[in-house]
Amino acid sequence: MGVVSGCRRELPGVPPTARALSDAEHQLERGRTQTAPAWVSWMSQADLAVDAGRCWLDLNEPRRATAALNEGLGLLAPERERTRAIMLTYRAHTALASRDIDAAVADTRTALETALGTGTSRCLDLVRDTLQKSLEPHQGEVRVPPTLSMGAATYSGSSSSRRRPLPAAT
Repeated sequence: MGVVSGCRRELPGVPPTARALSDAEHQLERGRTQTAPAWVSWMSQADLAVDAGRCWLDLNEPRRATAALNEGLGLLAPERERTRAIMLTYRAHTALASRDIDAAVADTRTALETALGTGTSRCLDLVRDTLQKSLEPHQGEVRVPPTLSMGAATYSGSSSSRRRPLPAAT
């Protein structure tokens, strides 16, 4: 997809990411015409918003990332819980980039609970491993160690134990 290639800086004052994302939005709005790119067949506005959020996060623009991720979460169909868990993971990363540890912890907890609810180990592993690594450098913050423990408590081989409620946040 062309959006990913736009996730870099090239010319000062001419943001290639904004151009690439605008083009992707235009292509998505065109719908499923014969001349539309193939990715339009499986992409939604929510998917595009989360990809935009990830681009802005990678470019160290947390305000733009937060806005795009919030938009994506608002547009996401309720049944797409695995995608919601990943979006929340990205939003936690964005909160960390903005030095908002409380928001990062809250999104981490919700992402883990959402991933647990999906019953899919791949989603849970991705969310847990990504967030554990991101929060470890912030262990000195009061709310981080319980959240790290919560993530560690989800390690288990059985599906039934992955679905148990998580410990309460402190």
